[in-house]
Amino acid sequence: MGMGSVRFEGVRFSIYPDDHPPPHVHGYYADMSAVIDLLPGGGVAISGRAFPYWPPNAKKSDLRKVLRVAWKHESAIRDEWRKLHDE
Repeated sequence: MGMGSVRFEGVRFSIYPDDHPPPHVHGYYADMSAVIDLLPGGGVAISGRAFPYWPPNAKKSDLRKVLRVAWKHESAIRDEWRKLHDE
Protein backbone atom coordinates (compact mmCIF):
# COMPACT_ATOMS: atom_id res chain seq x y z
CA MET A 1 0.00 0.00 0.00
CA GLY A 2 1.26 3.48 -0.81
CA MET A 3 1.59 6.59 1.25
CA GLY A 4 -1.50 8.57 2.23
CA SER A 5 -1.80 12.31 2.05
CA VAL A 6 -4.36 14.94 2.99
CA ARG A 7 -4.16 18.70 2.52
CA PHE A 8 -5.81 21.45 4.54
CA GLU A 9 -5.27 25.21 4.36
CA GLY A 10 -2.09 24.83 2.31
CA VAL A 11 -0.52 22.25 4.64
CA ARG A 12 0.07 18.72 3.33
CA PHE A 13 0.08 15.87 5.82
CA SER A 14 1.73 12.65 4.66
CA ILE A 15 1.21 9.29 6.32
CA TYR A 16 3.51 6.33 5.71
CA PRO A 17 1.92 2.90 6.29
CA ASP A 18 5.12 1.17 7.47
CA ASP A 19 6.40 4.08 9.59
CA HIS A 20 7.66 3.57 13.16
CA PRO A 21 5.64 4.27 16.34
CA PRO A 22 4.27 6.38 17.87
CA PRO A 23 1.44 7.27 15.47
CA HIS A 24 2.44 10.45 13.65
CA VAL A 25 2.17 12.34 10.38
CA HIS A 26 4.60 14.52 8.46
CA GLY A 27 3.35 18.06 7.86
CA TYR A 28 4.74 20.13 4.98
CA TYR A 29 4.27 23.86 4.59
CA ALA A 30 6.35 26.51 2.81
CA ASP A 31 9.96 25.31 2.99
CA MET A 32 9.66 23.26 6.16
CA SER A 33 8.49 19.90 7.41
CA ALA A 34 7.39 18.87 10.89
CA VAL A 35 6.58 15.57 12.57
CA ILE A 36 3.21 15.76 14.32
CA ASP A 37 2.37 13.06 16.87
CA LEU A 38 -1.22 11.83 17.14
CA LEU A 39 -1.69 11.64 20.89
CA PRO A 40 -3.31 8.51 22.38
CA GLY A 41 -6.13 10.33 24.18
CA GLY A 42 -6.79 12.69 21.29
CA GLY A 43 -5.03 15.82 20.19
CA VAL A 44 -1.77 16.44 18.39
CA ALA A 45 1.67 17.74 19.34
CA ILE A 46 5.00 18.51 17.75
CA SER A 47 7.03 15.33 18.10
CA GLY A 48 9.36 15.03 21.07
CA ARG A 49 12.10 13.47 18.90
CA ALA A 50 15.51 15.10 18.59
CA PHE A 51 14.72 16.87 15.29
CA PRO A 52 10.94 17.37 15.08
CA TYR A 53 11.11 19.85 12.21
CA TRP A 54 13.40 20.72 9.34
CA PRO A 55 15.24 22.91 8.71
CA PRO A 56 16.25 23.71 12.28
CA ASN A 57 15.92 27.43 11.54
CA ALA A 58 12.39 27.11 10.10
CA LYS A 59 10.13 30.06 10.72
CA LYS A 60 8.29 29.62 14.01
CA SER A 61 5.16 31.06 12.38
CA ASP A 62 5.24 28.25 9.78
CA LEU A 63 5.64 25.65 12.52
CA ARG A 64 2.72 27.16 14.45
CA LYS A 65 0.57 27.07 11.32
CA VAL A 66 1.28 23.35 10.73
CA LEU A 67 0.36 22.57 14.35
CA ARG A 68 -2.75 24.80 14.29
CA VAL A 69 -4.02 23.18 11.06
CA ALA A 70 -3.30 19.69 12.47
CA TRP A 71 -5.36 20.51 15.60
CA LYS A 72 -8.20 21.89 13.51
CA HIS A 73 -8.34 18.87 11.17
CA GLU A 74 -7.22 16.19 13.63
CA SER A 75 -10.24 13.97 13.03
CA ALA A 76 -9.70 13.74 9.26
CA ILE A 77 -5.93 13.27 9.67
CA ARG A 78 -6.46 10.53 12.27
CA ASP A 79 -9.04 8.83 10.00
CA GLU A 80 -6.51 8.75 7.16
CA TRP A 81 -3.84 7.37 9.51
CA ARG A 82 -6.22 4.59 10.67
CA LYS A 83 -7.16 3.73 7.09
CA LEU A 84 -3.51 3.25 6.14
CA HIS A 85 -2.75 1.22 9.26
CA ASP A 86 -5.87 -1.00 9.10
CA GLU A 87 -7.21 0.24 12.43
